[in-house]
Amino acid sequence: MNAVRIIRNALICDGTGGEIYPGSIRIDGDRIAEIVPHGEISGAKGAEVFDAQGCVVSPGFIDAHSHSDAALLAAPDAFSKRTQGITTEILGNCGHSLFPVTPKNADQVASDCAAAGVKPSWTTWRDYCAAVDEARPAVNFAVLCGHNALCAAYPGIEDQCAALDKMLTEGCPGLSSGLLYAPGRTVPPSDLLRLAAVLKATDAIYTTHLRSEGARLLESLEEAVAFASAGSGRLHLSHFKTAGEANWGKLDAALELLGKARANGLRITADRYPYTYSQTSLSVILPPRYDSMRDREIQEKLSGDSAECEHLIAELADSRRVKRAILTAVSKPEFMPYCGMTLEDSAVRAGMPSAAAFAVTVLRDDGARAMAAFGGMSPENLRRILAEPWVCCGTDENVRNRDESLGRGHPRAFGSFPLFLKMAEELCGLSEAVRRVTSFPASLFRLKDRGVIKPGYFADLTVFDPAKLDCKADFAHPHTPAEGIVRVYVNGEPTDGGKRAGRALM
Repeated sequence: MNAVRIIRNALICDGTGGEIYPGSIRIDGDRIAEIVPHGEISGAKGAEVFDAQGCVVSPGFIDAHSHSDAALLAAPDAFSKRTQGITTEILGNCGHSLFPVTPKNADQVASDCAAAGVKPSWTTWRDYCAAVDEARPAVNFAVLCGHNALCAAYPGIEDQCAALDKMLTEGCPGLSSGLLYAPGRTVPPSDLLRLAAVLKATDAIYTTHLRSEGARLLESLEEAVAFASAGSGRLHLSHFKTAGEANWGKLDAALELLGKARANGLRITADRYPYTYSQTSLSVILPPRYDSMRDREIQEKLSGDSAECEHLIAELADSRRVKRAILTAVSKPEFMPYCGMTLEDSAVRAGMPSAAAFAVTVLRDDGARAMAAFGGMSPENLRRILAEPWVCCGTDENVRNRDESLGRGHPRAFGSFPLFLKMAEELCGLSEAVRRVTSFPASLFRLKDRGVIKPGYFADLTVFDPAKLDCKADFAHPHTPAEGIVRVYVNGEPTDGGKRAGRALM
């Protein structure tokens, strides 16, 4: 028998951007059965009743840019996501997915999974989705195909196109690229256009971590627009930003470029986290000769070449970017005390001569797992980007436990959605802010019957107190849970009761 639940005394923000109104909601099983504006639900004997006490009830938040691909298998409770109101994650971003798996990339996939204590048992998109389903996650998930994974699994473009076509036919929502990372950054543009042709016959989305978010931002946007034009006409920019102070002034030109492309019929959207510090592999500080190497390969090279280490220390000695970078995640115990500190302060504490010396030491001994935060974004540009109606929220993070058993995360792992809603509310009002984290991303990734509070839709719901919504997580204490999230329902089940009711959205 389906469980019946009632939420009463709610302020209903239905996800469409419309007016917020008081009312009650009845949930029958995993669906919304009834909404009574300005009144109470009657005749639901034996129902579980939750008194929202004037809190806002909205559709569950959708994390448009997650990297929980392995972590959701290791930590299906999804603590860091559900405690900030997230009910659905979009995986497979930045060109990285844990499928397809062939003999050519099986070791790499196994290595990626090993960091989370997971052993891959799948080879295809469909089998991967089934494996996560079997873990009974607390949140829903949909999974893009990663371009870098596709290249690693199938070096030939014909095989890549055939594999992508099969996944799209089976229900995969789209293709992601990470053109800053190997092997995608060395792929000929002609190959990218061949893959675009596979998308052309579909309504599948193309999401991209641009080749450059800084010095060559405009050129990278032009490349992405060209790919989308040759494909389905749908382009989604991952963590849209102007990186590096020298590039902050490019936002006007970037918005104009995207506006012209939109006027020519392209459907262009983006996600953004509400922080001015990014987080990525520490190895991005290295010079271009390392561009074709993966982090593990870099670590292996440096560990066996002391002369190259000395050369790198001298080469990076005057880099302000290196000095100001914050070490955020490592796997070796000897480096863990430095997490949350700048590389310059870390060098002083460690008794090393320079930030470059400290950085190269970490890359030599722990480069395959070392992450760093780089504070190269403009606060004003962040506000301008969040003001755009085509920008939603993405954490750009894994699910994390309350402790650091799955590694130490960026503060955005716990605080992105509360902070996004607060900032967006100031810019465009609460109802529109909620639309941007609910029905809008649901439409982008074709999540059927989700993202709106409406009879017949799935009961993914977030109850929150706008007055208390906040997060105090920082780089010193990144695993601090969000404040103001009162209750979260996934497919009709309250997540605070230990029930994990998430599922694959295919």
